[in-house]
Amino acid sequence: MPYLQPEQGPTLYYEEKGAGRPLLLVHDWGTNLRAWDGVVGELADEFRVISFDLRGHGSSEVTNTAHGVDAFADDIAAITEGLMLSDTTLVGWSMGGQAAMRYLARGGVRAAKLGLIGTMPFYLDISPYKTNWTQDFMREIGEMAALARPLFVRRFFDLYFSTEVPPEVIDWLAQMALATPAWVTFECSASLFATDLRPVLGSITTPTLLMHGRRDRMCAYDASILMAETMPNARMTTFELAGHSPHLEERETFVTSLATFARSG
Repeated sequence: MPYLQPEQGPTLYYEEKGAGRPLLLVHDWGTNLRAWDGVVGELADEFRVISFDLRGHGSSEVTNTAHGVDAFADDIAAITEGLMLSDTTLVGWSMGGQAAMRYLARGGVRAAKLGLIGTMPFYLDISPYKTNWTQDFMREIGEMAALARPLFVRRFFDLYFSTEVPPEVIDWLAQMALATPAWVTFECSASLFATDLRPVLGSITTPTLLMHGRRDRMCAYDASILMAETMPNARMTTFELAGHSPHLEERETFVTSLATFARSG
């Protein structure tokens, strides 16, 4: 099994398939690299696709330090430097997107392009636009969190979809989260609410593709409108039928959109 042991930082598990320009995929809260299984094979026909488990997730090391956006940006740096990636399209899903933005804002030089899937620069306020995290929604999440953990993660991932998906798909994501230590997911949640990337949006000049489901119930579609207006080289692709998981709900359209973006220029 391929593991990367940086000089500093935790041991990270990764997988790669294909050859060509690198595509580095960064997963979301509580999940792991298996969340990309539905798209890796097709993308690997043209690209060198690398996916990895963030610290505390999947087969990567659980550390005794905080698991959050800043630490995950360190993990991205470790993978890109350890595998000597260049001309890379860095793709982050939700929390993974925040980590990718932090990596670039801190001067990450190995990413030539950035893809953000259902990502918000800040959860609690994206003025002048709307955020999904209203007081009512946070109350609903709080009530869900009071349930036994298996019930909570099952209902939480149900919010990821706007289309009818087989229950096995939701169970698949829930099992990933249940395999992630509870304190890791708690630290991730706290980090997401504490992270405000709005001040650095204008400094991220990397060509960026904002991929967002119009029916996203977790991260507001308006967040990508805000980023498209603020980031100098950003453009937006809308998945009309999808919620928070366009790579699962509109897989073929997602693969075509990402591949077209990654090969351009």
